[in-house]
Amino acid sequence: MFARLNIWLSLQYQWSFIIDPIVFYTSLFDPDYSKRPHPSLIDAILLIATCHPGVLPITKAKSEFLLARALVAIQLGISQVDRLLDVIHASCLLSTYFYTHNRVQEGYYHSTAAARLMVTLQSHLPDYSSSGGSYNADNRMSTLVHVFAVDRSWSAVTGLPPALRDEDCLVPSMTESLISFPTGSSVCFSAGSWHTSSL
Repeated sequence: MFARLNIWLSLQYQWSFIIDPIVFYTSLFDPDYSKRPHPSLIDAILLIATCHPGVLPITKAKSEFLLARALVAIQLGISQVDRLLDVIHASCLLSTYFYTHNRVQEGYYHSTAAARLMVTLQSHLPDYSSSGGSYNADNRMSTLVHVFAVDRSWSAVTGLPPALRDEDCLVPSMTESLISFPTGSSVCFSAGSWHTSSL
């Protein structure tokens, strides 16, 4: 699993979902289960990593298994109101997965659902507080950036109307520190620990 997580973290900018890898890996072992990334997000990340060109080989059955598990986890997360910001991120990742596999209707469904859930939760507002994913202290802003990027970019590609209105995105100026981690370092997780090195 960690090999594929490392692969995904090296590709995360391509998927518009940017997280601090050290904080993310630390959260995987948080004794408080509710502060760990939601299972839907982990499954979505693993699915993206395994299906990306040039990565470790995977069978179609395995990818379908990860996809089915992520879809079930998303439904459970919504029904249990459990770490919903993570669920939104997972839905965005699945949306991009569907779009890149020529499953446009499913991709549009997930991108639209993620956008409307974000607005319903008011997770784009700076005073919104939630336990929706503790691995990233700025998860609300990260959620907005991720949803906006997926919604608008694929709307432009497909010609389908965007789910987010301009007025849904009226937030304070976003600084780089809100959505990214310090540059100039690489992080790799193995054997129960992480290693940071300068690039």
